[in-house]
Amino acid sequence: HRDLHSFPTRRSSDLPWLLNNEANTAVTEYWLGHYSEARRMWLDVLPALTAIYGPLHPRVVSTLDSIADSESCVADYDHAIAHGTQALQAALANDPDDARIADLEISLGLYYSSHGDPERAQRYGADSLARYVKTLGPQHPSVGAADYQLARMALDVHDVARAKALAERGLAILERGLGARHPRVALVFDLLGVVAYEEGRYPAAIAEHERALAVLEPIHHMALPDVLTNLGRAQLAAGRRDAALATLERASALRGKIEGDPQMEGATNFALARALGPTAFERARRLAERALAAYVAGGKRYVREAREVKQWLQSNPPRRTHG
Repeated sequence: HRDLHSFPTRRSSDLPWLLNNEANTAVTEYWLGHYSEARRMWLDVLPALTAIYGPLHPRVVSTLDSIADSESCVADYDHAIAHGTQALQAALANDPDDARIADLEISLGLYYSSHGDPERAQRYGADSLARYVKTLGPQHPSVGAADYQLARMALDVHDVARAKALAERGLAILERGLGARHPRVALVFDLLGVVAYEEGRYPAAIAEHERALAVLEPIHHMALPDVLTNLGRAQLAAGRRDAALATLERASALRGKIEGDPQMEGATNFALARALGPTAFERARRLAERALAAYVAGGKRYVREAREVKQWLQSNPPRRTHG
């Protein structure tokens, strides 16, 4: 997901009108959460862009990157990695000193991380961070953004201590460069909330997620379902079941309005299942079963999450009905 880096604009008078129109419409579809439709439209214009500008042109690279990103938003990491790799190779061949190469590298790192390949993820992430520092300086907001993305990768392998250190370092850079009310900063608040949750510091986790919401909610940010899910989990762990249920019902409703990552939806479903508990037992089991299916489909990256859902389902077997 494009949590921190700005989405490339494709408005340009030198593009043939029909291509320009379709590319701009694809951007709109993306921001509306219609990721598959955005992907389809970018794939439609890619052959014409390649024919007009050549396979190494920045417009072609940008379109490949957008296709990969839209694929990652629905957890299609095989295709995201393929298109992201194609974009990176073309950018390197065109201009190995292009500062945007760091953006492509960090994106590939995230795709590999979510796909369960932490070694490649860390390699791309480290290369990206080094390139940002070299080209932009160690205090540039893009360096802080890269720290945040590396923290996300650390959480993917449950390395909470490393995630915390990276997020805190990135937060300091981003707050200095962008201010505390910037969406990029808010996303780091949310990640630090996840860190606090993993450390068992549930009131601190709630506070971080609420800080994130205070920034993201007024602008209807696309990360709202994720942040609400994280907040609901922390509220539930802190014993605030009623608040957690309201928060998670809202997260679930928002997810229903956009196309998204099945595993992130699984996180919302499982948290909501646990919040519902005996008050709506059959619905809770259905939600947990859907979460388990999503986690199993997600492969080795989600082994721990799948195990947790299985344990919950085993502890909450189907109730017998009496005829």
